[in-house]
Amino acid sequence: MTIELTFPRNGMQQGFPKLLEQMSSANLYLYEIERTEARLEWLQEIGQGSVRFAYLRSGLQISVEDQQMKEDLVLQGQHLYSDPLKFYFLISGEISGIVGWPASPFVLQGGQNCLTACGGDRAQMTYYADRAYSAITILLAPEFLRAFLEGKSDLPQSLLRAIEPSAETFFHASTTSPAMQIALHQILHCPYEGAIAQIYIESKALELVALALDDAKAHPPQRLQDPARSAGGSGTRHRSAWP
Repeated sequence: MTIELTFPRNGMQQGFPKLLEQMSSANLYLYEIERTEARLEWLQEIGQGSVRFAYLRSGLQISVEDQQMKEDLVLQGQHLYSDPLKFYFLISGEISGIVGWPASPFVLQGGQNCLTACGGDRAQMTYYADRAYSAITILLAPEFLRAFLEGKSDLPQSLLRAIEPSAETFFHASTTSPAMQIALHQILHCPYEGAIAQIYIESKALELVALALDDAKAHPPQRLQDPARSAGGSGTRHRSAWP
């Protein structure tokens, strides 16, 4: 049996609060919130492990996955151009997914990462049952990145277009470099607490963003679709859960 979890149609990030409400009513998880941090823990009949979220500053969020599902888990939804860029670092496990329209499938294994910006496009990600997953995700608001750029154009043009209102799909996957692995390890084993921990983790998250952008600059991906195409819907039925 496969659990299919669908985001509301008003965007992956904007639909997340309503998604949590739907998950709660379906008895999929336990959820705790404390100031700028939150923890989602799967109920035993669904899987084991958790996803931890930290809101570092406006426009910058990090989450840490450590989970194993009892059934295949399919996450799907519709992106908006205002949704954040997603930097996904898979430490262990294997996932498959789809980005863009027409669909462009991909597979990620432990030791790989991807950068995704999907303005107006559907996206889907599948976690497979009985496999242990460890991953770190960094969400970066488009305006956060634009503030850093300040007119500079040394990043791939396809990425620069992906953070504008006329956004097209941008997807770049690569092997996680030794420098990235060190930063990931430092986040997972942060030696500090409280405000110092937040400063430390934020610095490491931005380091990972810089390393991923540098990799995308050195190895620009092919364009996935024509930005002039109309955005399609992705509505479905099903229960709902974590993005």
